[in-house]
Amino acid sequence: MSVAEALAFDMYGTLVDPIRIWKQLEKYIPDDAQQKNSLMAQYNDLERFADVEPGLQRLKDAGYTMVVLSNGSPTMLTGIMNAANLNPYFKGFVSVDEVKVYKPSPIVYRHAASSLGRPLDQVRLISSNPFDVIGAEAAGIQATWVNRSGGLFDTLAPMPQMVVKSLAELANMLAPL
Repeated sequence: MSVAEALAFDMYGTLVDPIRIWKQLEKYIPDDAQQKNSLMAQYNDLERFADVEPGLQRLKDAGYTMVVLSNGSPTMLTGIMNAANLNPYFKGFVSVDEVKVYKPSPIVYRHAASSLGRPLDQVRLISSNPFDVIGAEAAGIQATWVNRSGGLFDTLAPMPQMVVKSLAELANMLAPL
């Protein structure tokens, strides 16, 4: 079974928790800020949020084509997808390295749709970052804001139509049992 709409997930803050890196930073700053390699290696070993696996599994079972869409480099994304065991759920990833511009540039979202072989209106970005959601909607793709913390949305644009607290809730909305 295949669903017309494809899903593009942001990586950092949406699938994996980058806050853990602060624990490592506290070890080195301010005493010894020259531990770049050790710190950068931590970005390849971030933990998934608890709701990621069950949510992604339900979406995959429902027939969604899913990719990661990230400002991360291919090397970073390969590392984190392996470490967080995300490969089984995704067709792959789309990195901004391919277009040489960062999100929220509309070029990135158009490139993601093209990579998925879908028109813009058949792609949905899933992100915990309001700037990403705003950029995606401005480019013409649908977006869902993952608001795990109950925070406020950016005042630069209206809140998206779909807001969820977890990927399990997203699955409930897009792939009800």
